[in-house]
Amino acid sequence: MLGQLYEEGGLDAELRLDDSPEWDLKRNRAFLKRMRKVWAILAMLMMAVLLAELHARAGKALWYGIILKPRFSVHRP
Repeated sequence: MLGQLYEEGGLDAELRLDDSPEWDLKRNRAFLKRMRKVWAILAMLMMAVLLAELHARAGKALWYGIILKPRFSVHRP
């Protein structure tokens, strides 16, 4: 039975599902969808790092510029 199905092309077509262009297109779409998610996660992480860096720099500038400047100013009249 399996030999007959294989000779007729039924089983062969099932086994070679990976070779069909439709399957390849579906696999490419799934891969691109996954990669889109990966790039989105990477972009979010990079934005979080950038915001944390800017926040730290702004906090440091605020701390040293406004709070500590009157006490430890080098250029006093």
